[in-house]
Amino acid sequence: MFRGEAAAADLSERHMEVLRTALLLFAERGYAGASLRELARRLGVQQPSLYHYFETKEQLVEQIIVHLGAELLAQVPDVEPPTKLEDVPRYAIEAVMEIWSGPLYAAFVQLLFVVAVEQPQLREAMYMLYSRGAAAATELLLAPYIAAGEIDAEDGRTLVRTALNSVALLQIEERLLYGRSKASPELERHAVLTEAWLRDAIVARKRRRR
Repeated sequence: MFRGEAAAADLSERHMEVLRTALLLFAERGYAGASLRELARRLGVQQPSLYHYFETKEQLVEQIIVHLGAELLAQVPDVEPPTKLEDVPRYAIEAVMEIWSGPLYAAFVQLLFVVAVEQPQLREAMYMLYSRGAAAATELLLAPYIAAGEIDAEDGRTLVRTALNSVALLQIEERLLYGRSKASPELERHAVLTEAWLRDAIVARKRRRR
């Protein structure tokens, strides 16, 4: 479970709608160009009513990271869970592709890059969401294979991180730098090849250990 997931569940649906609308506004106009007045207009409310949910734009962004980010990452992907260690790369890669296929995730990552530069005090919230959250999820994913002695914890983390980062970095390149609305055929091929290489590496490693 990612940090903030439980807290996100405590927010009302209207509160989450405010965060989703704000995220799309930030993606469209940038952090500096997005005004609370425009956010209120898009939500069909008076600006003062927004202060029921947050007091400043900085607090709004922090809520997007902690609560909406947790919701986006905590959604169970429509991916078949792994039943053996060799399937872990496939599961990790398909999960990343599924997350990036959603309508909000590219906008969320775009906001993170802007905030990391302009609002460095929020980097800790990003770290808690990604680094610690991903570590907890990875530990849960690998637990049966570590317990069975098929892989140690450090190698397992490297395996999952390689699978995740390989595809996620290309998603960032294509979606944020090039503005593509979905994964290109080149990215799809990269995902397939990365999965095959990691799977082969696991099989070869198992053979050496016998």
